[in-house]
Amino acid sequence: MVWVRLDDGFSEHPKVVAAGPIAAHLFVSALCYCNRNLTDGFIPEDQAMRLVRDDGVTALLDRLVSVGLFERDAAGYRIHDFLDFNPPRKKVMKSRKANKERQRKWKAKREKLRSQQALRAKSGNGVNNAPVTPAPYPPPPPTPLGVRGKGEGAGARALKERGAAPGKERISKAISDACRVGVHEERARDMIDAHGIDAVEKANGIGLARAVRQDGVEAWFDAVKGAE
Repeated sequence: MVWVRLDDGFSEHPKVVAAGPIAAHLFVSALCYCNRNLTDGFIPEDQAMRLVRDDGVTALLDRLVSVGLFERDAAGYRIHDFLDFNPPRKKVMKSRKANKERQRKWKAKREKLRSQQALRAKSGNGVNNAPVTPAPYPPPPPTPLGVRGKGEGAGARALKERGAAPGKERISKAISDACRVGVHEERARDMIDAHGIDAVEKANGIGLARAVRQDGVEAWFDAVKGAE
């Protein structure tokens, strides 16, 4: 679509006033025709006769010529100084072609993006669509002494030397009691490996008794180290 450019003082221009309101209407209709059809200001004779429904259209055209708004052409009329205020056909066509190509690229980019999104939604990905692995239930039993890591702690070696190893239930209870004192489960396991379960069980009793005084954890560690 091409817009018709009219100055806001058009109706007061001396040429328009001299032509009269009906001729001015014919002039605006001619502007619309030229911009719509990209004629660079030319109006064929037969088309000029159909711009307004008036029996005196020939007289109106002559009046527009006489005041200087129209110019006579061998095959019709030309709007005076049309290309001074309106873009030529060549420029309009170039702009339309550029806009069409821009829209084509934008649509192609949009379709490519939609295809990629559809493919990701169909195949899934590790960020949004992969199923979440639930935590094991029930939780695995505590790792036996001397199994974690590459070596054995002092407590595990001492038990091995005595020919006895604590059962899983005893280890679990010792770790559970240590957690009640405020010791982390992994830290409790490390202390069992390093100092033996007897020391940890003894420390659990001391730590639980003193937990209400907010120093159960410190007392627990001191008791474990002192029970070796």
